[in-house]
Amino acid sequence: MTREELLADGTQYCCYCGDEKVRFQCCGENHFQTFAQMSTDEQDEFLDNEEKDVTSDEITKLIQDNGLTLHGDIEHFAALVEEHAYAKHNHLWLRRINEAVEAEREACAKVCDEIVARYRHADDSPEMVAANWCAAAIRARDSA
Repeated sequence: MTREELLADGTQYCCYCGDEKVRFQCCGENHFQTFAQMSTDEQDEFLDNEEKDVTSDEITKLIQDNGLTLHGDIEHFAALVEEHAYAKHNHLWLRRINEAVEAEREACAKVCDEIVARYRHADDSPEMVAANWCAAAIRARDSA
């Protein structure tokens, strides 16, 4: 489907693995959104992944590369296809996990910033220093 067709389509996709919603949950999660609800970056990544779906040529190559005859090797072949499809979604999971960690880290640092803002007296100096140090330490974890 084209970007325009997807924007008009009401199909929901998993926010984590990008699979189409066919039941209550897909990859252990139950957060879904339409293509139109995705950010532009997510839409671009979705379209890139759509282009990377397993094709019959790729399946044929998997069969040939692994010396399968499919007469008794069905289970092995199914595992190869599953592994191939799973590997394509790993980068999407990692990006979203990293975004969630970054957002949580910043939220924690902001709590420290709010604590600093509450201290207005000279005798509060140790608390202000500690809260500033905590906020800086939390934000520094992003590069650790």
